[in-house]
Amino acid sequence: MFCSELVILAVNFFIPIQFWFDENGVYHAGNARNITLLLQILLFVLTSIYTFTIKANTEIATKRLRRTVGFFGIEMAVLIIVQLFYPLLPLYSIGFLISSCLLHSFVVEDEKTEYLKTLEETLRREKEKSDELGTAKRKIYTDPLTGVKKQTGVFRRRAKAG
Repeated sequence: MFCSELVILAVNFFIPIQFWFDENGVYHAGNARNITLLLQILLFVLTSIYTFTIKANTEIATKRLRRTVGFFGIEMAVLIIVQLFYPLLPLYSIGFLISSCLLHSFVVEDEKTEYLKTLEETLRREKEKSDELGTAKRKIYTDPLTGVKKQTGVFRRRAKAG
């Protein structure tokens, strides 16, 4: 879609098929513009339908992501439809601005939260393993009956110090 739009804009320099300005500086939309916007509407609607249909079959963590992407597609399709009738309003840009904010708010923040949970769980497991290792070392170097250090523990400490 991007490449085809680049070709259309290049052709538009020579033959006005996308848009043109008349002698008074008034903007006129061409057929290629309307076709491009209709294809974008179709693309966003199909993306929304796809994300909403697979959202029901996914785990809870990704449902919010898919719902956000689905609403992004619907919102963009509606704003592009209005853009067809009011070509001078910046609705297309506003749609992407709103959608980018939605994606950042819900998707990126959810990913940060999931990463933080994973990191906290890893740190908790590391602390447990460290505590278990300390307990095992104390059992190895301490006599269980008297609580006095075993001879191997004393020699090991001297070897580390020396």
